[in-house]
Amino acid sequence: MYLLKKKNEKSVILIGSGLIGLSIVREFIKTGYGANDKKKIDWSKPNDEITENIISYINDHYTQNLTVIWSAGKCGFNSSDIETAVEKKYFTHFINSLGTYLDTENKKLSFYLMSSIGGLFEGGIRIDDKMKPVPLRAYGRLKLYQENRLLMCNEKIEPYIFRLSSVYGNINHNNRMGLIQVLINNGVNNSLTKIYGSVDTLRDYTYVGDISRFICNITINYDENIRVFH
Repeated sequence: MYLLKKKNEKSVILIGSGLIGLSIVREFIKTGYGANDKKKIDWSKPNDEITENIISYINDHYTQNLTVIWSAGKCGFNSSDIETAVEKKYFTHFINSLGTYLDTENKKLSFYLMSSIGGLFEGGIRIDDKMKPVPLRAYGRLKLYQENRLLMCNEKIEPYIFRLSSVYGNINHNNRMGLIQVLINNGVNNSLTKIYGSVDTLRDYTYVGDISRFICNITINYDENIRVFH
């Protein structure tokens, strides 16, 4: 978790420090925010303990204009129903507990969730905000569930959703690598890359720095009523 603060601006708590999360932190720092605090989450702990630690962190750093960015999650495009069920259960528990905390303390916050265009619209063409998601696999069903659960929250949580296309960044062997990183890594090492698919599986790829700039700008400056961003 990161606490990002800037004088006379809203405070931001970012949860999840993978490819996208760390890029968002770097982008906030570029705009003059300070990474005032960092706390490691042990995701191997029981759900109750993880949730208690996160909500305690939110409580300790709460301000009237607080934003939480949720970039956490282990599941990927090929995760099984069993794997996504674990993540779904935890997200449900966390959102329920967060809502209860905010109700009890009479507090509000904005909540930004990272979702997936590929997971929600697999096989679709020319995706727009009028299309209804019809996920074909467990990962897409997980993302749709998370979106719906967030959008159904009470007025204490102001929900926003980023439906990201396939995101790539610099090579980092500590994180799962996407197609672009694998291609570059294998090219440097003179190794063969096997790609399985057809013309219908081609997708847009977006650099993580462009994604994080957009997210940072929306988080700081946005005051309209659109809730879902493609």
